[in-house]
Amino acid sequence: MSAVVAYLFTLVLFGLSKFANGDCTIGVDCCVVGLDCDHILSPSYGHTDYFEVKGVEDSDSPNWYDYAGKILCIPAGTYRAIALLQLKGSPGSPVVITNCGGNVIFDGRGWTPIGGKGCRHIRVTGSSSSSLGGSGGGGNSMGIVATNSATHGIHFDEGCSDIEVDHIETHSNGYAGIVIRTYPRCGGNCNENDELDGGGTCSREGFVQNNTLVHHNYIHDVPGEGLYIGTSHYHQDEGGYIYDPHGNCPGETGAEPALKGVDIYNNTLQNIGMDAIQIGAAIENVKVHHNILQRFATSHKYGHSHGIAMNPGSTGNIFSNWIEGIPDDKSGDGDFAITFYGHGSDDQLSRIYNNVILHVVVPFSFYNREDAANQQYEFVHNTIYNFTGNSPVKFYCIGTVDPDNQPPFHAIVQNNVFAEGPNAEVFDEPYGFKKFYGNTNGIVGLDCLDYHDVRESNFWRLENSTTTTTRVDFVNATNQDFHLVESSPARRTGVALANGPILTDYDGIARADFPSDQGAYTSVPSASSSEPSEAPSSAPSASPSEPSVAPSSAPSGSSSESSGPPSSMPIALSSEPSEAPSSVPSDSPSGSSTTVQFVSSENNDMCLNARNKTPNLSKCEDSEDNQIWTMYENGTIINKGAGTCLVVKKNKLKLLTCPMPDEFKNEYVFVYNEFHQTIIAAYHKSKFRAITYNMNIREYLATDTISPFNQWIYKRV
Repeated sequence: MSAVVAYLFTLVLFGLSKFANGDCTIGVDCCVVGLDCDHILSPSYGHTDYFEVKGVEDSDSPNWYDYAGKILCIPAGTYRAIALLQLKGSPGSPVVITNCGGNVIFDGRGWTPIGGKGCRHIRVTGSSSSSLGGSGGGGNSMGIVATNSATHGIHFDEGCSDIEVDHIETHSNGYAGIVIRTYPRCGGNCNENDELDGGGTCSREGFVQNNTLVHHNYIHDVPGEGLYIGTSHYHQDEGGYIYDPHGNCPGETGAEPALKGVDIYNNTLQNIGMDAIQIGAAIENVKVHHNILQRFATSHKYGHSHGIAMNPGSTGNIFSNWIEGIPDDKSGDGDFAITFYGHGSDDQLSRIYNNVILHVVVPFSFYNREDAANQQYEFVHNTIYNFTGNSPVKFYCIGTVDPDNQPPFHAIVQNNVFAEGPNAEVFDEPYGFKKFYGNTNGIVGLDCLDYHDVRESNFWRLENSTTTTTRVDFVNATNQDFHLVESSPARRTGVALANGPILTDYDGIARADFPSDQGAYTSVPSASSSEPSEAPSSAPSASPSEPSVAPSSAPSGSSSESSGPPSSMPIALSSEPSEAPSSVPSDSPSGSSTTVQFVSSENNDMCLNARNKTPNLSKCEDSEDNQIWTMYENGTIINKGAGTCLVVKKNKLKLLTCPMPDEFKNEYVFVYNEFHQTIIAAYHKSKFRAITYNMNIREYLATDTISPFNQWIYKRV
C-alpha cells in the first residue's frame, strides 16, 4: 500500500471521511474542481482490499450512511472487490461511486470485483470522464478496471434498478463482463433472505428494472456474454426461471420482471466468447447504438453466437453500431450479427439502421418466441459485407408460443447494401429470393415479407470479389472504408420508408431528402473543387449520440435519435477563440521539433497510430514507434515507425511520402492549438478544420463548444 493511501486510511473514521467543498488539503488528489468527493471510502471489516458500502442500517457495518446524492471516492490502488448493498440514491440524485487520484483496479481473484444487491439510482464511473474531471491516471480513460472474477466483472442483482455504469474496463473473467439483471428467487423474492422491501418485489407484477445505462466501457476477453442486460425467458410468463442455488424451492417457476428504459452506447467489446450484447425482457424505450463489436461468438456456442441478441420480450432501436465478426473463420455455422426473439407487447416497431456489419454468417435474423400482435421490424440503411451464410436475413413468420393462433409479424428490408455474399442462394420468380430470406413455418400462403420488394429495394453485390466490390461500390473495402464511391449504383437510389426517413448516416451526416443513398453511409455531394463539402454545422455535439469509439480503420458514427444524458461535458470556448497562424514558421523540417504521442480526448486509451501507411487509432503503448510523431516548425508531422507524413486529401487524413525540405505544400501543414487541444489542418485559410477521432478533417468551431471527438492531448516522448 502506498504511503499516501496508508495516510488516507489513518484519517478515515468508521470507513469514510467527509470533505467540505474545496477541501483538498490531505495531500491526495481526490477532489475535483467544482465537484468534490463527499466521502473517501476505506476497506471494511479489517480488510485491506475489500470495500462494503451499505445503504441500510446495520449495526455491524461501519459503512452505513444515507448516501443519496453523494459522491463516494475510492483512492487509487489495487484492491479485490467492492460490494454495494441496498445502496439507494433518488431520481436526479444518484449515488456516484468513482475513483480518485488515479486508476482503481479491482483484481477479484475469484470474487466479484464490483457487485451490487438491491441498489437503486447508482452510478459507477471511472472518474476520468470529463463530467467528473480528473485524468484517471496513466492516461487511461477507463478510471476503474474490474478483472479476474470467477463469474462477472460487474454484477448488479437482487432488485437493482436505475443503474449507470460507464468508463470501466473489465476483462479476463470466468464468464461475463457486465451483468445487470434480476432473476426472482423462491416465492418471487429479490433475495434468499427476504431482505429487500419485504420480499416478493422481484416478480414481474411487483418489480421493473428501470433506466439501465451502460456506456463508454471497454469489455474484452471474456468467455461468456460481454453485456448481459435483463433476463432470458420473458416469453415463458409464469413458467419462467427461478434462481434457487440452494434447492429451497425445487421446480418452482415464476414470471421474470420487465425492463423499461435501456440505453447501451459507445462501448467497445472485443474477443467475446458468446453474445457481445444480450438484452432480455426490455419491453419499452430501448436503444443500442454507437457500439464497436469485434471478434464475438468465438466459442460458436449454438444459441449464444450473436453480436446483439434481443432476447424474448425486447423491443427497441439498434443503430450506428460497428459489428465485426472474425474474418475467414469457418468454424461456426450460426454466428449472427443481430437477432430478435419477439416483442413482449403489442404494436411495437423496432428499427435496425445505420449499422456496418461484416464477417458474419447471418446479418439479421428473427425467431419469434412471443405472441404479441402487430410486431414490426424494419432493417434499413445497413451496410453488410462478407456474410458467409446462404441468407443475409432469416425470418420465421410464426413464433413458437402458439403457431396455430399466433399472428404473423411484419418485416421491412429496404435500402441496405449487401456485398460479398458468396454462399447466398437466390431463386427465380415468382418469389424471387424466398429461400434467401426465410420461411413460413411450413404454412402454405403465409408471408411475413414482401420478397419482390426486398429484392428490388436493396442493393446487391454478392459476387465474391473484393477487387470488384472495392472498385464499383466502396472507397476501400480492404481497409474497411465502406463509404460509397460517386459512381456506385447504390447512390441516390433508396426508396421512401413507411415509418419515416433515417435523417443521418453512420457518420452523423444528414442524408439527402429523397432519394437517399442505400447503406449505412451517405455521400457528401461534390463541391466545385475536388474536395467534398463540409459536414453540416449542426452535426452532433459532445453527447452520447456522437461517435465515441471506432475500429482502427473505420469511421465512427452518430445518430439522429436522442440519447441519454451526456457522460462528458463539452469544453466551453472563450469569447475570442485563438486563430490559426497567418503564416507557417519555416520550410525546413530541420528546424526545432517536438516528439509526442497524440492521445484522444474522447477515449484516453487510444492514440493516433500509423498502420499500413494509413492513420488510425490503437491502444496507447509508449514503446510503439507507429504512435510516435515528430512535429516540425514548418508544420509537417512525421510518423517515426512509418517514416511518412500526415496529409489532407479530400477532407480525409492520410499518410504519404514527406515533401522535400525545400518544398512547401499546405496540405502537409498542421498546427497544434494548445488552448483548444486540436490538431488544425492549415490548408484551408478561412475555416478551422481539425483532425477528428475517425480520421476526418472537420470544422470544429461551428458551435460554442468543442467536442472531445475533435481534441487530442499530446504527451512528449
